[in-house]
Parts: sequence; C-alpha cells; structure tokens
Amino acid sequence: MSLEKHILNILNDSPEGLSDEVLSKKLKKVKDEDRLTAINALLSTCRIEVTENADKDIVYKYISEEEAQKLRELSPEEAMIYKFIDESGNKGLWITDIKKKAGPLSSNASQIVKKLEKKGFIKGVKTIKAKNRKVWMLMSVEPSPEVTGGVLADDVFDLELMDLIGQK
Repeated sequence: MSLEKHILNILNDSPEGLSDEVLSKKLKKVKDEDRLTAINALLSTCRIEVTENADKDIVYKYISEEEAQKLRELSPEEAMIYKFIDESGNKGLWITDIKKKAGPLSSNASQIVKKLEKKGFIKGVKTIKAKNRKVWMLMSVEPSPEVTGGVLADDVFDLELMDLIGQK
C-alpha cells in the first residue's frame, strides 16, 4: 500500500481529523520528508484538508474521492466559499455571513455563490425568518425545520400530517 493510501486510511478513521503530531506518531517508521511529500500530494489532489484546532495545531482531515472530485472542479475562491457553506450544515449561511467569512473576497462572494448554484453544488433556500432572503447550503443537504418552518414549508400546510398527529 502506498504511503498516501495509508495516510488516507488513518484519516478516514478519524472524522474530526488528526493533528500533525498524532499523525506523525501513527507513522513513526516513516521519514518526515516522505510524510510531508505524501501530505503535499494528497493536498494537491484535494484528498485531505488542513485546518487549525482550538490550540492552533495543524489538523489534517480526510476528504472522500467524490468530494475531492467536486473540489478539483472549483477555483480556489469557489472552493473556499463552498467550504464555508459546507460547514454550515443544514442551517445554511446568509450571503452576509459568507461575505464576512470571505474577507477580502467579499466583493465577489455573491458572484461566486451564483456560479456555485449554476454548477449545481449549492442551493438557495427561503427561510421562515426572512421570506425575501435565502440561506445557502449544499445541494445534498436537507434544510432543518428551523430554516423551512417544518410542516409549514413552502407555505403549504401538511393536512395529512396534521390528521396523523390529531389521531394520536
């Protein structure tokens, strides 16, 4: 098994990611130079991501092949905005929050969001809190009832569900 595959297997078993120190210990027989070369190869193919934990330690996280394929199709700016939206889960992000997170790219954030929507990576969901505004989330994510209003989603009253509840 190649070192890259071995690292992916180790990271796949740790969904919260592993610090550089812990990963080094798990690869104790591997030279630092070889480990860093493998990590760089995985980063270049979008198979892992590097973040920081609360203690400011470097943390490596596994990315599935399907997710990596999506990320490889995106520009660095699009990938950054996509990650922000991904991290929001089923609550989604307002465009103003995306702009705050984007920092210097905030002037292009709306255009990038529209590109991601056009490519089918994300969707805009109207919320019960603000009918004229959308939160953005990944296409594959089901919005939380807190966002859509649950049984009153899309202004349609679910009569069958109310009958079922009434019978109990």
